[in-house]
Amino acid sequence: MGNFAGNPSMSVPVGYSSGDNLPIGLMIHTAWWEEDLMLQIGDAVKNNLKLRKPKIFYDVLNTTGSKTNSLSSNDGSLLNA
Repeated sequence: MGNFAGNPSMSVPVGYSSGDNLPIGLMIHTAWWEEDLMLQIGDAVKNNLKLRKPKIFYDVLNTTGSKTNSLSSNDGSLLNA
């Protein structure tokens, strides 16, 4: 409803589902001209949650710096794709 009414909103990642490892996000909506409050809430949520990678993580942006595509398990070890 926020997008329909034109209110500012944002989604903050909060975790992954236990069954399918699908991402779960928290939607934050505020009134018009209250973007600063929305950003403060989003920042507080992000800083107070320990967000873990899902059980299988595919690094499509290659943030590890390796030249090959890889799968990463939750403990940070790399698996060949």
